[in-house]
Amino acid sequence: MKKLLLSGTAAILLASCGGSGGNAKEAEAALELLSLKESGMGRVDFAEKDVSGSDATFKDVTIRTSELEPVEDDMDMETDDSVDVDMEGADLNIETLSFSGLEVDDAGIALFSTMKMKGLTAVQTDEDATGDLTASDLTLEEPSPELAAWIAGILGAGEVTDMPATEAVSFEGFSLSNLSAVDDEENRFGIGKISVKDYEQLKAGEMSLEDMNLSFIDTDSDAEGSFKLGSIKVDGAKMDFLKALEEDTEEGIVSGVTQIAYGNPIDPGFDDFALEDLSFDLAGVSFLLPSMNYKVDRNSDGVPTKMTMPKFTATFSADAEGGLYGQQVAPMLAAFGYEEVKITGEAESTYDPETDIADSTKNYIEVENAFRLSTTSKVGGVQKLGEVMQNMDAEAFSEGSQDPTSMMMEAYSVLDFYNLSLSLEDQGVVDNAFTLVAAQQGADPAQLRAQVVGMVSALPAIAQGFGIDPAISTELSTALSSFLTQSGTLTITMNPEEPVTLPMLMSDPTAITKQSLGFSAVNDPAETE
Repeated sequence: MKKLLLSGTAAILLASCGGSGGNAKEAEAALELLSLKESGMGRVDFAEKDVSGSDATFKDVTIRTSELEPVEDDMDMETDDSVDVDMEGADLNIETLSFSGLEVDDAGIALFSTMKMKGLTAVQTDEDATGDLTASDLTLEEPSPELAAWIAGILGAGEVTDMPATEAVSFEGFSLSNLSAVDDEENRFGIGKISVKDYEQLKAGEMSLEDMNLSFIDTDSDAEGSFKLGSIKVDGAKMDFLKALEEDTEEGIVSGVTQIAYGNPIDPGFDDFALEDLSFDLAGVSFLLPSMNYKVDRNSDGVPTKMTMPKFTATFSADAEGGLYGQQVAPMLAAFGYEEVKITGEAESTYDPETDIADSTKNYIEVENAFRLSTTSKVGGVQKLGEVMQNMDAEAFSEGSQDPTSMMMEAYSVLDFYNLSLSLEDQGVVDNAFTLVAAQQGADPAQLRAQVVGMVSALPAIAQGFGIDPAISTELSTALSSFLTQSGTLTITMNPEEPVTLPMLMSDPTAITKQSLGFSAVNDPAETE
């Protein structure tokens, strides 16, 4: 979305000052500092003003945000299907603007406990600008004094000072309701409500988004598409990336975000995540995700100790009569014997900060009537992994001068593997894959299967040339052959006598035996009717 809320963002961020109490005299002093004592005193014009005690209400308000310096957005991205609303150079009209708890602190900064805006409309001042942007309500409660001073600069006639340091920004509550954007091509974007509560020290107690709707015209299919999201709610969200965005260069920003993202590989940066009613529909293809949740339990030091993702279900479908993409995708699904793809998953893991060991006790993904892949693991050295990844050259990685494979190998080399388990249950994907590939090659599925099994049977001879224990390769080959011919559930486990690392496995394969690695590969054939 092109610079959505660009100049309007500055006005919306007017919801950022703090304080309460006060009297009429102090309220008038605060209004003067905010350039609101008289209409046109700063960048704000209004038709009516009413002051009662420490509260003030203004009607028919215009904030001339078009006078502000344009926001530089070097990393702005545009797509053909985005809602293209150009807010640069727009003013903000407000039906009613009100403040509660106006006062002046000892530092001479105007504060207020609550700010409310009703009936917000971005008004274009440039005849070439496109799109409409509106919102019904904006509320901000108890923001910090540092932000108040910055806001006063926006409302006043002088030059606006720099945004205060991210650590100095705080507020008890912020909400924006019924946000709507429409461009000149009738692409539409709307959000029922955005809410942030208890934001302080780069952490939000609660963040939520409700009723998001995006409708657009796809330029390739000329079809109308839609993306809808019932709600997202995040508790305990860490916003450290905002500090990284204060860097002066793009390289500094990338480096800062990388260090934050990989500082603790098991910490997702929030306490609780809940998503409801996500859907996407375009030209015959659709995706549905009714719900998804993720919960993080922490110890008294704030370190994650348990991560839980309850079972979720997502569905992807294609209708050949629904449009261009449905015509393209539906035959591919039909070739595998599917009208739709239903995906389920679930995960649970724990972490012991004293031993630095992460234990994944449940982790699976299942595609109905295709396969179910389950994994478990017990891995140590998580803190070391975070340290290595924080020291990665993010610039080299983004530019492609650093091989991502070697970078990942270096990072994961510090991990100690106590055990690993992988289980693949065939629910039809093996037969469907052989049938599809054989049809594409004009071959017989049975003959193709026999060829693949023959190659798998040759694994022991190939592995012997690398010094791998024949007991490992033979057991693996036998299990794979059984899986390919008899279907069933293939399970591969590694439960070593002592923890192993990647360098140990790769430096001298001859030193690894089936017994020392605790290796096992077995296939449990499917029951025949």
